[in-house]
Amino acid sequence: MKSYSETNVFTPEELSLLERARAYVARVDESAFDSPIRCHELARAVGKLLGLQHEDGVYSLLPEIGGGVDHSWLIVPRDFKGERVGCSILDVYAVGSLPQVRLLDGSSHSVPHGRNFIKQRKRDDIDEVTVERLVQMMRMSRHEAVMILADAARANPDSLRLVAQLIGYAACPRCDYVLPNCMCVRAKEGIT
Repeated sequence: MKSYSETNVFTPEELSLLERARAYVARVDESAFDSPIRCHELARAVGKLLGLQHEDGVYSLLPEIGGGVDHSWLIVPRDFKGERVGCSILDVYAVGSLPQVRLLDGSSHSVPHGRNFIKQRKRDDIDEVTVERLVQMMRMSRHEAVMILADAARANPDSLRLVAQLIGYAACPRCDYVLPNCMCVRAKEGIT
């Protein structure tokens, strides 16, 4: 079953960002670090990969009485028909709840999630080395991409051209070689 939020609240682009964030976070091997990974570094690393801005502040279940837990999250701008109408919150290290990576509607007054994320000053204790290590760990290597493509080609040979185009390799429609080095172009230009 698809929820109302999945079908009516979030855009396909927002849902894609959520799935990409989940995939990135799943790639993190926390045992490769000397100390526990904090939400502050994780949000920055995922934000770099997704092209999203982070915010620092506190997460509080009762913001009207103050307090809360130091936290960092990502902001997904919402733009409908050229008009900014708020934002969604992509929380990659949810406080005291599961699933760990969540997408929350921060633009609606009827759903109070946005008020629980209280923006404050930018943090000055960020471990930039950890952020860069996380980015490198979450990125897919060329070898992994080639292995995925090989599996896709074995499962459905017709999908190889589409997948190649999606990752930026245009294939010739006549001979399936990668352009511009395909046999058709080489023959046309007299290259042997």
